[in-house]
Amino acid sequence: MGYGSLLLDDGEDKNLTIQQRQYLQRMFHAGEEMLEIINDILDLEQLRSGNINNKLVRLESVVAEIVERYQPDAEAKSQRLNTESTPELPAVSGDQLLLVQALSNLTENAIKYTPDGGCINLRLLRQNSSIRVEVQDTGFGISESAQARLFEEFYRVRTRDTANISGTGLGLSLAKSIIEAHGGRIGVKSKEGEGSTFYFSLPISRNGEA
Repeated sequence: MGYGSLLLDDGEDKNLTIQQRQYLQRMFHAGEEMLEIINDILDLEQLRSGNINNKLVRLESVVAEIVERYQPDAEAKSQRLNTESTPELPAVSGDQLLLVQALSNLTENAIKYTPDGGCINLRLLRQNSSIRVEVQDTGFGISESAQARLFEEFYRVRTRDTANISGTGLGLSLAKSIIEAHGGRIGVKSKEGEGSTFYFSLPISRNGEA
């Protein structure tokens, strides 16, 4: 990837042909995909080792970080990225970096699988002794048969609308592993042509009440 990047940056000076630049771009893109898969697999193995840095986490700060990170991607597709939250939510116990990663995977998917001009809503709700996080989109939706396998490693839904959308097939599996490692539950509600809502719930920490 490093050498490919250097060649692409210096391509005009090295008199590369259009075909040669295309080959280099494909090589660099393939390297990026491989690196993403490797990083996801390493993250999964870390979770399976039980190595989690538990601290009090305010999920409002997690959502705020996600919005700041993905607002440019949503704007590039003329999408609205909205947030809703129950006021004064208590904290949960967990690893903030991992929880950011789980919500990042869900939000990135929502943006990718929602057509231009759509809407993505991030919600925080209190439900008795847990906090529920929802990522709702107005995207392509998912068939009932595919929903049963969504969180399997390397599984990807292939339809006419989504065939050209890139991905490793590990993002949802990683999100599931992160949430379950925090004692939570994750799921999805979806209907083809009407969008999807991915959600997870995390137990409120006994020391996290406001």
